[in-house]
Amino acid sequence: MEIEGPPEVHWAQVDGARIHYLLSGTRGSPLVLVHGGATDSASLSWGSSIQTFGQTHRVAAPDLPGFGLSEKPRINYTLEYFTRFLREFTQTIGFDRCSLIGLSLGGQISLSFALQFPERVNKLVLVSCAGLGTEIHWKLAAQLLVKAPRLHTGLRRMVLANRKRLKLSLRSIVYEPSVIGDDLLDQIVASGNAPGAGRAWRSYLKDELSWLGFRHNFLRRLCDITAPTLIVHGDSDKLIPVRLAEKAHHLISHSELCLFPHCGHWPPRETPAEFNRAVLKFLDRSSQPA
Repeated sequence: MEIEGPPEVHWAQVDGARIHYLLSGTRGSPLVLVHGGATDSASLSWGSSIQTFGQTHRVAAPDLPGFGLSEKPRINYTLEYFTRFLREFTQTIGFDRCSLIGLSLGGQISLSFALQFPERVNKLVLVSCAGLGTEIHWKLAAQLLVKAPRLHTGLRRMVLANRKRLKLSLRSIVYEPSVIGDDLLDQIVASGNAPGAGRAWRSYLKDELSWLGFRHNFLRRLCDITAPTLIVHGDSDKLIPVRLAEKAHHLISHSELCLFPHCGHWPPRETPAEFNRAVLKFLDRSSQPA
């Protein structure tokens, strides 16, 4: 199989914001990768996957508005806004019908998109997906971020300024911090220190979270998902309880559940080879007639 080159950097104007995105692959069905929240970006979460997926698919991985290198306008960032962005982004780049892979926040956005526009989704991969219930393990920390933004900004700067503290903080994200190498740490620091970083995440959490948890709970609507779905979760995820992934698997018809042992909230980075292999196997198999 011919190996594609590194992803190409592209820019697009979407819903009034200048959006940075990566493209890989020249053949196969369209595939869009949607990253998570906090200081995430396309390259941070999908850097180990874009080129691999580009061997058999036409892959686009945007930095969501307010994240990465994309523009960070001072607006209200809500799930409804991000869902509308995904619709307009896919239309702008000509991916009128595509498969979606969403991580955490990106999973919630992809799930919302699939429920609103089922005719535009070929296959769906939900990775450490938010919105599968109201419960989250990090509710108190999220409320602190929303209620005391200056305190959170100070704490974030303190963590980003010290590699040891940064790796320690990543224990809430990954099962084994040693999987985060120096290059990835450099990317996390650069992303976290970028002008306007954190604004979109705080805005989203302010709208999405209450003391009860997520405002959007899609559990009751999962039976409406029509696209073949793969649910990927780490069995040691400290943010989204694994039992929610198991419940979603039972509710979504024609779904598959892939649990990675000794893995936290970031499967694409914690177990990249296994993650890529499982996703590609699903995408290939689900395209075959039943």
